[in-house]
Amino acid sequence: MEFSSQGIKLTVCETEDGTYKEMYGFYTTPDLGQEPDDIDVTNFGDTEERSIDSGVKKRGRLSFEAYINVKEASESETTKILESYKYLRQAQEAGTKLWHKLEYPDGGTHKWKGTPSAWRLASNIKEALKFRYSTTVETNMVETYGTLSSSSNEETPAG
Repeated sequence: MEFSSQGIKLTVCETEDGTYKEMYGFYTTPDLGQEPDDIDVTNFGDTEERSIDSGVKKRGRLSFEAYINVKEASESETTKILESYKYLRQAQEAGTKLWHKLEYPDGGTHKWKGTPSAWRLASNIKEALKFRYSTTVETNMVETYGTLSSSSNEETPAG
């Protein structure tokens, strides 16, 4: 049985063990892992490139995109999206680091702490208004496995 991406949730909180606030309107999630960099050890006597796996992983930034949409049948959802954008912008302006939890329909999660940054994206005719949310990864990312990956919900560092 395959799982749909429908139902993925991004939640944030100022403290790791506090009450997380759901962010609304997102339609993309970033890759949450990378291959470690290789170190080039090729020398003048080699006829082919050689490298060793450094085990060092880049954390970089994670970016999510959201629509600022208006749903006539559900103005409360529109309000939640605008409040999400406002919350993230205010955290950015205050320099507040946030704990993030990305929850998947299969029960898996990723959790990390990072510095928030949110801004509206450029728009054109026939396009919906959107915003991008970007965050650093300043702690080890902890992954909880979903029901397809493991029969237990043990937490292990993922990056």
